[in-house]
Amino acid sequence: MYNVYKIIDSIESSNIKKRLDKIKYEINNDKNRLDLIRRFNTAREKIEMYGINEEFIKLKKELFIDEVIAEYLKLQNEINMLTLYINKKLKNITSK
Repeated sequence: MYNVYKIIDSIESSNIKKRLDKIKYEINNDKNRLDLIRRFNTAREKIEMYGINEEFIKLKKELFIDEVIAEYLKLQNEINMLTLYINKKLKNITSK
């Protein structure tokens, strides 16, 4: 179990985490980006509730056009993939 904590600490102190925090700060201090994210989340809710997806598709494209938001999503995806990998390894260890 000690190795899991070591891995988590490694992620916390990694360059990916530091870059993610910096980008998050940039996004949180930019009203245009925050508005874009808010509109995207509203459009996503409309898909779930009403099946309306035209605005969602348009806003999703806009998210990936914005370089800062796109980088944030890429880094977040890397962390998620690493988490899945760790969980898979833990499952293999505990199922033996």
